[in-house]
Amino acid sequence: MNSAPGGQALEVGASRVALQIAGVRMLAESADPRLRFALSEVAQRFACSPDRPDVTSQISCVDLSRPLPGRLLFNSGSLWQLWDDGGHPILRLVSPAFGPVPYKVAYLDPDWKTARVEIHEGHPRYWQSGRTLNPFEYPLDELTLVHWLAQGRGIELHACGLVADQDGGWIFCGQSGAGKSTTARLWQNVRPTRILSDDRIIVRQEEGTFWMYGTPWHGEAAFACAERVRVKGIFLLKQARRPRLLRLAPAVAVARLLACAFFPFYRSDALAFQMAFAERLLTEVPCLELEFSRDSGFVDLLTNV
Repeated sequence: MNSAPGGQALEVGASRVALQIAGVRMLAESADPRLRFALSEVAQRFACSPDRPDVTSQISCVDLSRPLPGRLLFNSGSLWQLWDDGGHPILRLVSPAFGPVPYKVAYLDPDWKTARVEIHEGHPRYWQSGRTLNPFEYPLDELTLVHWLAQGRGIELHACGLVADQDGGWIFCGQSGAGKSTTARLWQNVRPTRILSDDRIIVRQEEGTFWMYGTPWHGEAAFACAERVRVKGIFLLKQARRPRLLRLAPAVAVARLLACAFFPFYRSDALAFQMAFAERLLTEVPCLELEFSRDSGFVDLLTNV
């Protein structure tokens, strides 16, 4: 047995495991005696009781080389495609390493609360006797949660998040290469604190308060913490020669924030919700552009914010 933070015991080779990310409980159950589950070290930090799940997946091994149903709605151009079968979303996960046949397909209900996940039995990585599988293997876990959040429940940001003080935490948003992991490392060197993530942060509004949550999808610095903290402020990262804080016009701030968001932009209802959510968030939480030069000078600058 492995002991996960929070006291949840994890049995290697279990047939039923669960994670809680941003308050969302995701349960995976094996529907095939050949399949047993083992969580990664990072995923174990988010392990929880399987009781009262928000999202449930039944996982089995089948031959995915057969003709598959649905019509293509969106192709990410990399690891996944979204298909539709009579209003029911289907995620096909593909990889050049496995050839043209999807290595995994998830059939979901329209509310993204239940899934039937089929793993291609033609690849021994998934079905050989004695092997275990992480049922929350990226990117299926993140894709499921992003679509679940987009239905009026929250937003995922390309961001670093840390605990600033007893009043709450700060979010540092930026695209790849903007300096999120660098921000986390520099802050930790000067003022050690809890880093919820150095790459992916989820924000939800609960009883009128905006909370940010850590996720298991970390960046270069590998910070991933299964905690939440009240959002105290948001900073949009921009590299410069010296640290400086700049105010932005509200419309510019919203656009910059949405550029760092993960959501199904190919769905008009999801786009409308995320825009309204971002506007509401930035109305209640201060948002500034942070110019910084990849040194620790910005830490002292933010002390008086």
